[in-house]
Amino acid sequence: MADAATICHSAQQALNQRQYEQARELFLQALDQNPDHPDGHYGLATACFLQGDLLGAAHHFREVTRLDPLRAGAFVNLGAIYNRLGRYEDAITALRRGIQLDPRRAEGFYNLGLVYRQQGQSDRAVDAYREAVRVNPKMTEAHFNLANLLLELEKFSAAIVHYRQALKLRSDWPEARQGLQMAEEAVAEKQAAAQAAVLATLSTVKAPHVSSTAAEQDLPRIDPRVHGNHLGELHQLTKAAEQLSHQIGDNVAKELDNVLKVISAVLIKTDRSPLELAQTLEAFTKMIERFQQAQKKLREARNRFQATHNALKQA
Repeated sequence: MADAATICHSAQQALNQRQYEQARELFLQALDQNPDHPDGHYGLATACFLQGDLLGAAHHFREVTRLDPLRAGAFVNLGAIYNRLGRYEDAITALRRGIQLDPRRAEGFYNLGLVYRQQGQSDRAVDAYREAVRVNPKMTEAHFNLANLLLELEKFSAAIVHYRQALKLRSDWPEARQGLQMAEEAVAEKQAAAQAAVLATLSTVKAPHVSSTAAEQDLPRIDPRVHGNHLGELHQLTKAAEQLSHQIGDNVAKELDNVLKVISAVLIKTDRSPLELAQTLEAFTKMIERFQQAQKKLREARNRFQATHNALKQA
């Protein structure tokens, strides 16, 4: 009689050919030969799942985790099945263990996102989906689910990015195209509303009435031939302030995004390392310090601008 490994090989071939019932019978035969054969339980769990037997699949994946506690895929699959059974806390425990064993397995983060979304924990779901697409940028379903969730949270610009990525990977996806259209329309509406608000504000502001004679008396007469040095300095100060403003915005946005990514990754992990959190806090503190230094430079530029302006009026 064939041993368990040989029978499992035949069962796997039947499984690959979508002959699920035959595969299931063969895996059962293998387990009759060796009840503690982890590959037999893994294959049987897969066959049960493909036949819609979630309880059977959960039982045999649990057996795999008992017999081979370092097999990350078994924990991830078990967590996915627990999620379908509505056992959300068990699902989170299993998925976190799978992620801990194999942090490069995008399916673990993706399924964790599904569980968090079922529980209404949108922020954690977003973090988990982001980790999934970070680990596997070509995971189409993760991009799509992330985009849908961001659309619900009214983070339309971010949703557009992931809808487009999903469509780039799978162009014939009407649901993704519809979601992209909704997100783009929402962005356009927000922009139109913002422009309307600005115009409404401007229309209500009345300029003070100043006679031309009074205006000429209050304003200094500027002659580039006489005041050229002061005007040149004002021009340079303005350009320097503009560059500094751009640097502040770009650097703070980039560094803050990096800090948030680290925090998200730490929150998702099973074991939250105090060292990781401490390093994240240190990075965040340094970012704030750099931001404060940049603010100080802007204030100094403003003071120099005022001093130059005063000198211009007195010239």
